[in-house]
Amino acid sequence: MNFFVNKTIFTEMVLKKINAERNCYGSRNIGSGKSVVIDYSSPNIAKHLAVHHLRSALIGNAIYNIYKILGYKCIGINHLGDWGTQFGQLIVAYKKWGGEDTHTSYTVTDLNNLYVKFHHEMEKNPTLEDEAREWFKKLEAGDFGAKELWQRFKDISLKEFQKIYDMLGIHFDAFIGESFYNTMVEDTVTRIKEKGLTRISEQALIVDLEPYTMPPCLLRKKDDATL
Repeated sequence: MNFFVNKTIFTEMVLKKINAERNCYGSRNIGSGKSVVIDYSSPNIAKHLAVHHLRSALIGNAIYNIYKILGYKCIGINHLGDWGTQFGQLIVAYKKWGGEDTHTSYTVTDLNNLYVKFHHEMEKNPTLEDEAREWFKKLEAGDFGAKELWQRFKDISLKEFQKIYDMLGIHFDAFIGESFYNTMVEDTVTRIKEKGLTRISEQALIVDLEPYTMPPCLLRKKDDATL
């Protein structure tokens, strides 16, 4: 069977439907009662958004919108890189070269410059690495001073990130970073140890995966801090 569509009439019908339904045009209920979690962007605190963070943000946001219009309950998560030894390094750098009187005007560029300076100075003074490890241990333990600085770095970064997200129309339902799991680490490590799956290697606590031809899984570093 052959048939022809009057393009003028067809276009008019489609445009009228789009105008009437607006953002609901093309919607379906095939996802009703179902949920989908989408993780996108996921930048690192104290560093600029890179191209791959923006690419992920745009693709993830598009997927979010598609699932949402199909009736799914969508949860968009920005899983931040906001934990690790690098924050001990940043705290040391800030205390040595940052200056408490200038923090209100700090930008991500300033934080990144401090991080770069730390590594440059560490080549001349290796003891800085030990200081950084000690500060990260304090952060893990909930030390007020360490946590206050870490939160400051995070707030500075998120404020700048949000400006770009707003320009691009990127939406998130939650900003949940690596730090979210800090309070769960101790219990997880304990359960793994109780199962007899751990051993000490070069003063670090690991799970030996050699029988599976895989590298060891590091649970605690030699300074007793986690990753």
